[in-house]
Amino acid sequence: MGNFFLWIFLSIIGYFIAKKWLFKAQPHSIRIYAVVFSISALGLAVTTHPTTKPATHYLVKKVKADNFSSNKATNESLNAEKSSLQKQADQLKEQVSSAEEESEAIASSKETQSSKAAAESSSIAQAKAQEQRQSTTKINQGDFNTATTGRIVGNARSKIYHVPGQAGYNMNSANAVFFNSEQEAIAAGYRRAKR
Repeated sequence: MGNFFLWIFLSIIGYFIAKKWLFKAQPHSIRIYAVVFSISALGLAVTTHPTTKPATHYLVKKVKADNFSSNKATNESLNAEKSSLQKQADQLKEQVSSAEEESEAIASSKETQSSKAAAESSSIAQAKAQEQRQSTTKINQGDFNTATTGRIVGNARSKIYHVPGQAGYNMNSANAVFFNSEQEAIAAGYRRAKR
């Protein structure tokens, strides 16, 4: 296809060159020369570009029989080593999975123990709260002398506490609240009596 376009191009150029210089003298004979020139240019264009493909050469390498057998033995030993390493990897995976299961079991047992400890501490706290409620209900009944307890006594209405020996310690009141220490009374929002 490229040769055809080249022939057209050369023909057009040849025609215009001949028209400019040669057609002025004898127009019919020069047109014949132009056509001959164009055909010869086409022949040159076609013959200058070969269309045959170069020959392909193949190289065959021969392997000696002793190299083949040694390479085969090496390949077999490498395959055996690969299978043993694969077995070791599988064993390690099993060990890791069993260790993970053991750690999960330990974690769950720790959670169970901590939940038991929390339940025990909450039951102890509930028992203490119930004791205190029972002691306050006895106090709220009205006929109770606080001087016989020997603990710190607070007045629930005035938020003032009294220690043994102070004035006002011997009260017979339904508003009495008992504390084991002064820090406990302060933490509950009570202040010490001034006299």
